[in-house]
Amino acid sequence: KRQLLTYLSEGIVIPEFLIENSFREENQIKNIKYIDLNNFYKNKKIDKNEISKIYEKNKKFFVQKFKVIQFVELTPNKLTGNEDYGENYFQIINKIENDLLDGKNINEIVKQYDLSLSKTEEVNVNKLNSTGIKIKNIDDELFKKIYNKKINEPELSIIGNKYFLTVVSSEKNVDRKLEDKEVQESVTAQLRIKNIIENNGKIGKQISNGKFNENEMKKYAQENNLEIKSVIIKSIENNDIFSENIIKQIFKLKNKEITVVTNSMLNDNFIIYVEKTEKKPFDKNSKDYDKYRAKAKLVLSDKVYQIYDVGMNSKYKID
Repeated sequence: KRQLLTYLSEGIVIPEFLIENSFREENQIKNIKYIDLNNFYKNKKIDKNEISKIYEKNKKFFVQKFKVIQFVELTPNKLTGNEDYGENYFQIINKIENDLLDGKNINEIVKQYDLSLSKTEEVNVNKLNSTGIKIKNIDDELFKKIYNKKINEPELSIIGNKYFLTVVSSEKNVDRKLEDKEVQESVTAQLRIKNIIENNGKIGKQISNGKFNENEMKKYAQENNLEIKSVIIKSIENNDIFSENIIKQIFKLKNKEITVVTNSMLNDNFIIYVEKTEKKPFDKNSKDYDKYRAKAKLVLSDKVYQIYDVGMNSKYKID
């Protein structure tokens, strides 16, 4: 294994045709026709019954926690009776920290040092109460530090140069209703993604079966009030229409080939038909030659690694 990896990473000689393939993947001139599906998906109406159905099915995920936080700033005046951050003050701070580690509860410590705890109302992770109003009686940084702590586990919190005794004293789960704007947006987004996957999959299947060609592309555009546009792509970079990832997919297509291309987030979706491809000259003496040789080496190594992994997984029981 070590010899294989060393050979691939250091000593492999890349065939010339692989270097040229690496060059071709980024250096072509493509004449294409395309349909932009993005606005089509974005403007497609989502059925209200479908929204309700998805919400009911996934209700358990639309829950938010409301917590009550108790806290007190441990100032020198409260612990020692003066304003001096001296040795006595830090000895008490250390004792409080040790008491907490020993399992002492917050009420015992508060009583011992005659402290008065401040208390928030029930509040969610966004620092909003049940009516949607942001609470103000706790510092933002302190709130973020405490909120995700477990219930009834007091600790010493340090914010800047200040020491706080803190605890999440209670929490409850509250179902978020469908009327909640964020819930509606979440469900709608799920349904839009579902529609994109299903529609792209349907077109892709028709293409694989030879039932979606250039004529069907025109028909599809007419039926859905979409426009077929033409463009010449001259570079993998600096394109106003397509991202680099989309262009890389387009450059893999042959003449007269049609397909659906999309990105990993499913927010860029196009039907692409390649009319003509013009190859740019490949120059072995170009200043970019080493760059494409390195890319070709990386692609070949990656393929060999994948084959090696498949072999290992088939031979041994690997979790």
